[in-house]
Amino acid sequence: MSGDPEMGDAHNALGVVLTRQADYEGAYAAFSKAEEFMPTNAGVMINMAIVRYLQGRRHEAAVLYRQVVEMDSRYEGFLDFLTKQ
Repeated sequence: MSGDPEMGDAHNALGVVLTRQADYEGAYAAFSKAEEFMPTNAGVMINMAIVRYLQGRRHEAAVLYRQVVEMDSRYEGFLDFLTKQ
């Protein structure tokens, strides 16, 4: 369903709002939808990693974060605490 980045941005923005409201399930669903529209957007993926961390799903968060850094090295260092033992 990739295509319209505006729709991806809208779902990403919704995810941010839901994260701030501590609706992590809803936020992750919104970010997942955003990723369908913008599969190479590292910003969406880092948001997904943050939500997974907030949910206590540290391993999943770390995996997502590593993928983000591989996609866009500018994110290196943002969530390094996830990859430290």
